[in-house]
Amino acid sequence: MKKLLTTTLLICCLTAFGQEKKSEETIFAVSEEQAIFFGCEKIGGKTAREKCTYQKIYEYIGKNIDSKLAIKEGIKGKYKIRVTIKIDREGNISETITDSEHKKIDRKIKKAFKKFPQMIPNKQNNIPTATSFTIPVTLIGK
Repeated sequence: MKKLLTTTLLICCLTAFGQEKKSEETIFAVSEEQAIFFGCEKIGGKTAREKCTYQKIYEYIGKNIDSKLAIKEGIKGKYKIRVTIKIDREGNISETITDSEHKKIDRKIKKAFKKFPQMIPNKQNNIPTATSFTIPVTLIGK
């Protein structure tokens, strides 16, 4: 039953990604081993490694995206953005997509992720594969 559910989810995710744009790589949204930050692989347990990876991603965002960016752009209150990073089978960011309506914020986020460190790639059947992460980011304005 678990295999059937995993296979169904994988097919649905592949279908959804297949409609975005043609790519040389298949992107796995559901996989056996999620891409992780170097250093997090030493932590025992899949859930703990994933938590470590997300923590490192947010630390990276905190260090590399100006916390006053929303204020500088005249945004009032909270400004929520979804950032999707696509990671190739070598563990490098191959694309960064945001849903920001502000072009300057979009450019700054994409620029910050160009310097993103290499990760240990996603694995399916013990073979490195491409994957993506969608990360909610909230910027605070005036």
